[in-house]
This record gives sequence, structure tokens and C-alpha cells, in this order.
Amino acid sequence: MFNYLMLAPLILSRLREHLPQVAVSSSWGLSAIKEAPDQLPSIVVFLEDDQPVQQTGQGTVQKITQTWMVLVAVRDAEEEAGELISRIYRTLAGWRPNQIFEPLCRVRSSYKQDVSPNGVSYFPLSFETSFIFNTQE
Repeated sequence: MFNYLMLAPLILSRLREHLPQVAVSSSWGLSAIKEAPDQLPSIVVFLEDDQPVQQTGQGTVQKITQTWMVLVAVRDAEEEAGELISRIYRTLAGWRPNQIFEPLCRVRSSYKQDVSPNGVSYFPLSFETSFIFNTQE
């Protein structure tokens, strides 16, 4: 593995393929997101958490668990959120991006659902996977 964050473009590509009518972008965190009400509904993907789990080979091989946030933004939560969340869940849960990663599974997010002062509703969906990182590659 030469790109530690290689899962981001894979998730973006999968979401764009399965939800072509929804704006999909990436960010480097919640605070960096710029609200764009004219592009709703939308999805923003970013790395929520990254944890080393197991170490072998005197630290040269380590299992890493990453949690990726898929943040759903909608103007009308009652009309738009439920179906979009279901479609995202079906698109990502159980999906194995390639042989490097374990299949994604939905996990509890460290963020809570929220509504901005502009009336945009945000729904955080977190997906976790793990992979083996080898420092000798």
C-alpha cells in the first residue's frame, strides 16, 4: 500500500456511481466543510478516525482500523433524508473496495445529527474497515 488514505477516492467513486444525482465531495474534517445549500442533497466524505490495532514483525506490520464519515446534507429532512441514508447504507455496507481492505461495516459515529442555522440537516453515517500496513513495502 503506497497511499495510506487511498480509501477516500474509492468511496467517492462508489457513491458517485450509485448516487449520480447527489453531489459527492471530500473534506478533511467537519470544520472544513462549506455549506452549499444550492447543492443539496449532498454527501461529504472524510476520515473520522484512524487507529493502529495490532503490531507484528517488530512494528513493521500493523493492522490499522479506519472509520470514514459519510455526512449527508439535505434541505428537507423529512422528505429527503430517509431514502438517501438507506441508499448510502446499501451502497457501502458490506462492500469490499479491493483485497487490501476488509468489507466496510456501519459503526456508531462520534458526531450527532444536527441542523445548521440555515436549515440544512446533517446526518453522520460512519463506516469502518481495516487493513494491514507493511512498512517494508
